Amino acid sequence: MNEETATLIAQVDIGDQAKRFFESDLGRFLTGRSMQDTEEAVAELKYANPQDGDKIAELQMRIQVSEAALKWLAAAIVEGEQAEYQIHEREALTNG
Repeated sequence: MNEETATLIAQVDIGDQAKRFFESDLGRFLTGRSMQDTEEAVAELKYANPQDGDKIAELQMRIQVSEAALKWLAAAIVEGEQAEYQIHEREALTNG
């Protein structure tokens, strides 16, 4: 097995782990918490004083932080699926 294939297999594994995490109780809890925090910050942002740049920046940062981890996990899942597809394509070419 070459290094590129080993990397693809590792990406598939990470993607599978991310899927299982999302489906776990902890994953569902964190997803719900992230969505709740985002919704609360957006609601506050709607009524924030437009002259209060510090408050607006704080709320924007809360939104970004609460969404970041979920985006990373989602990206890991997509990358894993793409790696799995590449492995199958290589096998199909090799096996004719």
